[in-house]
Amino acid sequence: MKAGRVKPIGITSLRRSALAPEVPPIADLVPGYSAAIWYGVFAPKGLPPEVAGVLRAAMAKAMQGPEVEETLSAQGFEPFNLSGEQVRALITTETAQWRQTVTNANLKF
Repeated sequence: MKAGRVKPIGITSLRRSALAPEVPPIADLVPGYSAAIWYGVFAPKGLPPEVAGVLRAAMAKAMQGPEVEETLSAQGFEPFNLSGEQVRALITTETAQWRQTVTNANLKF
């Protein structure tokens, strides 16, 4: 994109990206459209809360490090940190969204 050889017409997140603020989200034309990619770190069920807290704090600190932020940004990612409850809500929402997409497209696996 930076070289000008490709002209993006939209991004799949709900909001404009700080990495390409001139590119509108597809949701501007198709309200509610979102197909953003995200990654998470998960731990086993039953992990003691104090251990989960230490891991969550370490990950949050690492994500704020300039080297991690630069590396992710260079790959087109915008780092963000969610609580366990926010991740559960995201998974619930996305599962319902993609289940409906698969159903509407009559996909069989």
